[in-house]
Amino acid sequence: MERESISAATRKEIGKSAARHLRAKGQVPAVLYGRGRAPVALEVDVRQMSAALAGGKYSTHVFDLQVSDEGASQPSVTVMIKEVQRDPITSTLFNIDFHAISLTEKVQAQVPVVLTGEPVGVKQGGILERLHSEISVSCLPTSIPEQAEVDISAMEIGDSIHASALTLPSDVELLTSPEEVLAILAPPAKVVEEVPAAVAEGEEEAAEPEVTAQKGEAPAPEEEEKKPEKEE
Repeated sequence: MERESISAATRKEIGKSAARHLRAKGQVPAVLYGRGRAPVALEVDVRQMSAALAGGKYSTHVFDLQVSDEGASQPSVTVMIKEVQRDPITSTLFNIDFHAISLTEKVQAQVPVVLTGEPVGVKQGGILERLHSEISVSCLPTSIPEQAEVDISAMEIGDSIHASALTLPSDVELLTSPEEVLAILAPPAKVVEEVPAAVAEGEEEAAEPEVTAQKGEAPAPEEEEKKPEKEE
């Protein structure tokens, strides 16, 4: 797996005000932790991080983090990006979590699921609904697959695809339950025809029998019209 290098510098100032100042000058607050080390506050270039995060598959990639401490370069650290925080409206990068790893120890990773082919049921009017877009796996960092594919061409209306249908390399362990439903092919939505209001009212009137006075009976007295209450 290709390893990309990311440059970072240690920072002493922390807090919301310091973070805003960093973002204003094109830097992103970050933190490095893992493998028994104390968390280290860092700052990274927003353009470099945006390039590293492009495509959304960063969770399966391994990076070499080159940290500079007060201008002096430190030995690079092998890391994975554990969490990315963004502004929910502008998508501005808020914070990056780097997790130090060892290439000889297994890690847990989230792998995107890719559905290939067009289901038979879709051609019949069915609706494909995706329930989960990722699975969790365990393996060596260098063995993390970029994606897990499954062919859904044979799916018919009412069928479902489970995590057990995915084909993974022999050295990759599936942590997600094999019974986890990834997608279903739902039947077409039923169209309910609305009856025009005028027709519906006419039918109701026709259905109600006319009440007439029987011979020898006096017509029912009309109810006295209610007067509106006087406003105070």
